[in-house]
Amino acid sequence: AYLKVLELNPYHFPSWNNIGQIYAYDLHMYEKARDSYLKALLIFKNEPVVCSNLGNLYWDKLHDYNEAEKFYLKSLEADPINKNTLNSLGNLYLDGFHKYPEAEKMFLKAIELNNTFVYSKYNLLFLYRDRMNRIDDAQQLFDSIEITEELADSHNLNACLFELYKRNEGLASDFLLKAFEAIGYDLPSNTKDDWWRFGSVVVKLGYGQWLRSQMEKAGYDKILSPYFVAIRAMTEKDSEGYLNSKAVEIREPARKLVDIMRKL
Repeated sequence: AYLKVLELNPYHFPSWNNIGQIYAYDLHMYEKARDSYLKALLIFKNEPVVCSNLGNLYWDKLHDYNEAEKFYLKSLEADPINKNTLNSLGNLYLDGFHKYPEAEKMFLKAIELNNTFVYSKYNLLFLYRDRMNRIDDAQQLFDSIEITEELADSHNLNACLFELYKRNEGLASDFLLKAFEAIGYDLPSNTKDDWWRFGSVVVKLGYGQWLRSQMEKAGYDKILSPYFVAIRAMTEKDSEGYLNSKAVEIREPARKLVDIMRKL
């Protein structure tokens, strides 16, 4: 439908943005998505939603961090109080560039604009505890967050990590089981990054074998096969050999997860 609109009116700004979304998230044609967004910006220069969409595309799909930062900043120039863009830029600084003071600044701005915006609170919590070694600040922030059904898995993953830092495997197991119960049979799109971060931190803390065991006990070695295989690969001496022993439909997604978690 959007293509037909553009045939009649190639300057129809919303259609270029909407078709960019379809290319990016339905068809996984990322270069076409980029080109569609850029055409939208030729019509409406620095429109904040499109700039933010481009930032997301460059960050999450094309993995060009400099371009992602550029378009997030352009978006914020036009709309400096958009908490979602601030949060996205904070995640880029945190997980992409590893610029932790800059990430903290973005998350705090988003929270200042909306104190109930828990996405930035969980991101800031991870930054404090797992990247800046500010455990007390992280605990204080965590205690201020009320658990919600939407983010119940993230909340319990964070509770689990606090217990692992204290070497309390029993309580950690309880919270991990609650996180599994919250997701059911698949990782939600809105919290998958928290699972990547969780896996990365657990392995770095020396609890990779523990996590494997917990997943096997709960049956999540099968339910979340690529994630389980990625965690195991990160704990094997011959990581690549282990990955190559798996069927391609499991191996390739797992290899991508290993790459993501090792960069965190």
